[in-house]
Amino acid sequence: MYEEVKGMGVDVRLGEAVASLEYEGGRCVGAVTEAGKRYVAEVTVVTLGASVAKLLPVLGKQLVARSWTIAHVQLTEEEAEKLKGIPVTYSRDLGFFMEPDRTGLLKVSPSGAGFTNYVDGVSLPTEQNGFLPAGEEEAVRKLLRVHLPSLADRPLVGYKICWCADTVDSEYIIDFVPGTEGLIVATGDSGHAFKMFPLVGGWIKDVLENGKQSIFRWKWKERSDADSGPADVSWRVGKSRDLSEVF
Repeated sequence: MYEEVKGMGVDVRLGEAVASLEYEGGRCVGAVTEAGKRYVAEVTVVTLGASVAKLLPVLGKQLVARSWTIAHVQLTEEEAEKLKGIPVTYSRDLGFFMEPDRTGLLKVSPSGAGFTNYVDGVSLPTEQNGFLPAGEEEAVRKLLRVHLPSLADRPLVGYKICWCADTVDSEYIIDFVPGTEGLIVATGDSGHAFKMFPLVGGWIKDVLENGKQSIFRWKWKERSDADSGPADVSWRVGKSRDLSEVF
């Protein structure tokens, strides 16, 4: 995708983490990196996924940063060939796996309602993510024992926790930030956004050109959803736990 967007004329700057947004009066005029470099823009679009509340704390009331475990098993060439082309396989109460990548790594993720990381009332991603929360290795192995038993005792490699931005209703937030001109936020993947990857740029473009979000469920969520609890999400099983409970 990096090469694709470069070919379309997009100027991509890597390795420059954004530290803050810059405002003049009630208008966002750009962003400032951790190194102090300033980028000026007529319209700024913030698409930081689970980390978005670091830059816009008000979003901590509308979404929760939540993580799930990802682990890999290294396959031999013969093993990888046998699983080549399989669909993503989802075993609701156990988790999912998919075909091996070109290096023979098989990705496995156990099911569950995920892990939060609350700091001062807002769940944010951890700085380091290359670990397995307590009990997650056994959850990975249980999935393998049921579906791919020959791999159940293999070493786990490339394991980490991956973060999503969960909204209460599992709908995106793609809208102008109320009370601020020139600032759009696009977040709230809720664990199901990647399948929409080829389309989401067009949805952001529509908001930019129309000056507002016309799809109600993707609007800025100024509602008391947090009081009623999260929506029933059929592909998630169990109760979410905070990382502080598993260490």
